[in-house]
Amino acid sequence: GDGEKFVYLTFDDGPSKNTDGILEILAQKGVPATFFVIGDNAQRYPDKLRAIVAQGSLVANHSQTHKTDVIYQSEQAFLDDLNQGRQTILSILGPDYPDDLIRFPYGSTNRRCREYRDGVKAAGYRFFDWNALNGDAESGASKRSAQDLYDELVKTVNVQAEKGRDII
Repeated sequence: GDGEKFVYLTFDDGPSKNTDGILEILAQKGVPATFFVIGDNAQRYPDKLRAIVAQGSLVANHSQTHKTDVIYQSEQAFLDDLNQGRQTILSILGPDYPDDLIRFPYGSTNRRCREYRDGVKAAGYRFFDWNALNGDAESGASKRSAQDLYDELVKTVNVQAEKGRDII
């Protein structure tokens, strides 16, 4: 209804050894999320990819390799890697699985990636960045406590909530 607020919870770079634990918590809470997966990892853990879907969450494309020095050489190199990621996901989840949702490795806002946005859209992809995070991907994150990361997440969500939008 009117005034409803939505938060989109996203996880990048998996599937990984952490996926099962994340899915368990999401299932307990009855919360779906979007997992932007790397194709190489999906090939390593196809059962975890299927588990994401079984839990009620969405699998989306975060490139095949995440090797930004290679895939960001050109728009075509990026599209080739995205297309490979798409094929990997479909080979595991079936040809009818929704395959148009992507996230640029490290986001679409850096100068080079901004130049690729139109080509990515023209290739039939929709891309989503994020506007709230907990700092777990920043350098030095492994030295921070879970509570510290949680507190940062709450702070950034509150900032974005005042603007009426949340993608975590």
